[in-house]
Amino acid sequence: MAVKTKQNTQKKVGTCVGAGYIALDIVFNEILNEDPKYWTGGSCGNILTILSYWNWNTYPLSRLGKDIASRFILKDIKSWGVDTRFISTEKIVDTPIVIERIKKRKTGKYLHKFEWTCPNCGSRLPHYRPITFDEISSFKQSLPIPEVFYFDRISKSTFEIASFLKSEGSIIFFEPSSVKNSPLFEKCLQISDIVKYSNERIEDITLLDEDSICLQIQTMGENGLRYKYNSSRKLNGKKWVHLKSYHLTEFADSTGSGDWCSAGIIHILGKNGQKGIKELSEKDVKFALNYGQAFAALNCMFDGARGLMYSGLSKKEIEIAVTKIQKNESVGDLIESNKKSNICKTMLKICKNCHHP
Repeated sequence: MAVKTKQNTQKKVGTCVGAGYIALDIVFNEILNEDPKYWTGGSCGNILTILSYWNWNTYPLSRLGKDIASRFILKDIKSWGVDTRFISTEKIVDTPIVIERIKKRKTGKYLHKFEWTCPNCGSRLPHYRPITFDEISSFKQSLPIPEVFYFDRISKSTFEIASFLKSEGSIIFFEPSSVKNSPLFEKCLQISDIVKYSNERIEDITLLDEDSICLQIQTMGENGLRYKYNSSRKLNGKKWVHLKSYHLTEFADSTGSGDWCSAGIIHILGKNGQKGIKELSEKDVKFALNYGQAFAALNCMFDGARGLMYSGLSKKEIEIAVTKIQKNESVGDLIESNKKSNICKTMLKICKNCHHP
């Protein structure tokens, strides 16, 4: 039976191909004591699904297991319009799984914690497996040439496909989770147009080959982010520019905020491919980064890495909220009104007294 997608039939904005971490997130909200939620996660999985929601053609390149976890993932991302033809499922591979627990500190602040062991039996949960060279050969024959190629894990096979798409005019967006002192890591930096990383994971930025990066972004959590844009592909004395973060009155979970930021940046800057990224003004870059930050802030009001997509808010309402956040205006009324509306719709289906005021 075909999966009914939630995506509309609007004209596509662009195409993004991605390779990297795709996992099944099992989210336990221990504050509300709700049943767990089973959602697609991993930066690559999140970003491609978010972009698909915003009318991009998206194609993940991934190896998953032929198991229950991959069935959850495939059903989820297909429902959002992601094209899964380049995802292989194999019996010899186990699908990555991540446990997320949402708790509250004694101070009242929310806390999310990730676990990579089974909470029932204690065994280690499966981790990422990169695509193979055999798969790359077939990809090159049938893969659409995208405006953007995104990757968050390094491997020889991923570097091979990134190099190929770079030569075809795609923007290469690299989001490393750590610095690797290896020739392969250096090669990945050298072919990347945009490199984005968190200061919590990468502190020594001097290790990055700045001369080869068009746009370098370092996120700093509650302190916002800073960026360096080199339109001429040379530093030319450019300095870091700092952008403050947006703060909301309601906060539920910061998981996935970096992925929403990346998706927002790609959505604004990635439409014209490699040529377009080199012709941006400083104002264009700042707007795109602010847009990504507003996306990230809004998602923090909901559980899970992509909780915003399951919130019931329409795209129009999300766009209004993002604009309000960029103007430092409150979105509390919009969110609260939506929550009340969802409750009403749900209870109308099951409560006989709702029909008889």
